[in-house]
Amino acid sequence: MSKLTDNALIAFDDGGTLGGSRSRATENETQADARERVPPLRGRKRPSKNSVLPTHDNRAIILFVTVVTNLRQAVLDNKIAFDCIIDAWRKADNWLVGRFVIMPDHIHFFCAPSTNPPSNFHRWMAYWKSIATKEYWRMLGGSRSRATENETQADARERVPPVRNPSLFQRECWDTQLRKGDSYAVKWEYVRNNPVRRGLVDNVDAWPYQGEMNVLEWHDR
Repeated sequence: MSKLTDNALIAFDDGGTLGGSRSRATENETQADARERVPPLRGRKRPSKNSVLPTHDNRAIILFVTVVTNLRQAVLDNKIAFDCIIDAWRKADNWLVGRFVIMPDHIHFFCAPSTNPPSNFHRWMAYWKSIATKEYWRMLGGSRSRATENETQADARERVPPVRNPSLFQRECWDTQLRKGDSYAVKWEYVRNNPVRRGLVDNVDAWPYQGEMNVLEWHDR
């Protein structure tokens, strides 16, 4: 993967913004290849709201998605959040999640529609985020700051981050539709190393909040 792509994703994973031209073609690639190479985050104040692009050549529809927590709070790297997200993806089965990495304050994952034609992607996103959020607060005991038997109310407020909006996630997301079969493997190989780059673990296999729920097979004919 090119250095430009590395820098772009590192800036995002470190909580920064991505400036400059996000799709400048190098000497040996087309402009379309450049847009595919670099995630659609640069030079844009808000995520895109593009619908899934239809394919007319029987090409597979696979999306690479990034979801961020509200206020970029680090609340996802724990078993409760992990189980709630996985359960939500199982219940919201109009789209199938393939490989994924859950970081403390964001998630990278790949997904593909389970129906033809595909159901509305953004409605599906809102649906599973709602399921995960409700189950997360339920698992914490209903109230976001209810004290347990062995802690004070102040301890409870410290244990549960002060989310002003009850949703765990920002309303929108960043997504890009893959154009080539090798894009899945290339992007996955990069994002699965995020925990190592962040210093959370020493090797990629040691990060417990990753996996593959469904095998998303690429085809273009």
